[in-house]
Amino acid sequence: MLICDKATVAIGLPVWYYDKAMESSITGHIDIVQIRSGKVFLLDYKPNAEKEDPTTQLYTYCKAFSYRTGTPLKRIRAAWFDEENYMEFAP
Repeated sequence: MLICDKATVAIGLPVWYYDKAMESSITGHIDIVQIRSGKVFLLDYKPNAEKEDPTTQLYTYCKAFSYRTGTPLKRIRAAWFDEENYMEFAP
């Protein structure tokens, strides 16, 4: 994807973040990071995506990405997908 898709800038990007409100560390991997139309898209593959609701996980990834990169949350979109479905939201 990094070679043939100009929107994709990273795959398997590790994230870590200490959430003071939750008093816990969050770690994980963002499957795909894309830049499209001036926005940063954090995409996560989920088998059976239509049946899952990973919005809390993805919101936390967005917060971590925003904190680590200085990108405002208003410029970030989160999405999860599988072979047939794509769901997206603004954190």
